[in-house]
Amino acid sequence: MFHCYTNRKTEVLQDFLSKDISSLEDLLSNAMEKSFLSDSGYLELFVRFLHGLTLKSNQRLLGGLLGQTKSSPQITQRVINNLKEIKTYDKCPDRSLNIFHCLMEMNDLSVHREIQEFLKSENKSVKKLSGIQCSALAYMLQMSEEVLDVLDLMKYNTSQDGRQRLVAAVRNCRKARLHDVWLSENHCETLTSALICNNSNLRALQLSSIKLRDPAEALFASLGHPNCRLETLRFENSTLPENSCAALLSALKSNPPYLKRLDLIACNLEGSGMKQLYDYLESPHCKLQFKRSVHLTWIMKEKHFFGFCLSVCLQKKRPHIQRQ
Repeated sequence: MFHCYTNRKTEVLQDFLSKDISSLEDLLSNAMEKSFLSDSGYLELFVRFLHGLTLKSNQRLLGGLLGQTKSSPQITQRVINNLKEIKTYDKCPDRSLNIFHCLMEMNDLSVHREIQEFLKSENKSVKKLSGIQCSALAYMLQMSEEVLDVLDLMKYNTSQDGRQRLVAAVRNCRKARLHDVWLSENHCETLTSALICNNSNLRALQLSSIKLRDPAEALFASLGHPNCRLETLRFENSTLPENSCAALLSALKSNPPYLKRLDLIACNLEGSGMKQLYDYLESPHCKLQFKRSVHLTWIMKEKHFFGFCLSVCLQKKRPHIQRQ
């Protein structure tokens, strides 16, 4: 690809990137965007290598293979600046980490040093973290040999984009609290991967003020996976769409072997999800015993139905449902 760019083989570039390439910045930014679209991440090493080729030192290693190259410190700095300004939004958190790797390939260690200093600081909530800094932080937390006890997004002063990037760090913690973050299908896949990976460390997952923008069937289905060791699942002040409620109910019916506690605090269970979940908890088939306490607070438009459910719940005094 780099050779095609330097030798103006525009048809090859057009076939691969489906766009006209007029500059080195165009080549690199469009290659990065194409890698984001890959679910498996098979283009990540390619994109890293491509960014590394912008350095004169790396070009010399390949001798005449690249042909006549045109690069300068000014172009390199513009590429670095572009990497730091990329917004990922609904992109997979794992794909976002590759932006940080590309900076490292270009020998830009500024973000790495900034996060090293950040980790040493005592008051981490004061420092405003950019998106690329969150990618670097997520990577460094993942690579740490010491398992993080608690990953709490409330402790980090960052944007929605930054919080989404930090989701990747869930793989190396025992308890994760994801607050005020939009969870797309890509983010749910990352959480699912953290739950079912070999020797999963995750024991408690708290989702607070989150929005499940896409169906979360795979996330809930992972509760029954043999590798999943999750003991506590907590939703707080969140909206669960009807299809997500159905997926959660289906997961509970599969009797997850390690799940001991389910908390639904001040949640909006849309559609018929609330009634179906309540019916199951009241049924003799529910395996959530006394130690598997369930706290339910519902927000529903149908207030009369809320009152009915609450009154029946308290009258029956089910041993596995605690009053709140």
